[in-house]
Amino acid sequence: MREYIFEPFGLSSMSYGGIEKAFGEIASGYFVDDEGNEINTQPYYANIGVADAPIVSTAKDLGDLFKIIITSPDIPAKVREQLLGESVWVDTDVTGQQYSMGIFSEHVGNEPVYHHNGAEIGYATLNWYLSSKNMVMSAIINCQGYNQCNAEIDKISDKLRDTLFGL
Repeated sequence: MREYIFEPFGLSSMSYGGIEKAFGEIASGYFVDDEGNEINTQPYYANIGVADAPIVSTAKDLGDLFKIIITSPDIPAKVREQLLGESVWVDTDVTGQQYSMGIFSEHVGNEPVYHHNGAEIGYATLNWYLSSKNMVMSAIINCQGYNQCNAEIDKISDKLRDTLFGL
């Protein structure tokens, strides 16, 4: 990832979690268990590299990566076709929303938008790209996996989305 993604695209804050510890410390993330104990999950993620969420990053570089995936002419045509080609999209249970390789596509108002959210115990990410304005918005939240936090993430997500799209 460093050789083919992080360095070529200038994503200087990104590192492979648990593996590239020398590139930066992972922020604390929080989870509240069934007994009400708050657990800082940072020590776990600082020492492992999980396959479904391997990247440690700032929100800026996370947003830049999302925009690069969707818009960069430096992404090989074959890869772009596998990610965003017309034949790869699958309808979801949400009317007008489609999914392909970790990316959702839909219209918000009359605007085409791509988005991807991520979640690990103690962490959540929110990413949107608005095609017509060539604009990306990303957020990193340091709680996830329990009802109170998840409800707040939904509120933040809705507010950021509405702000981005002027709704």
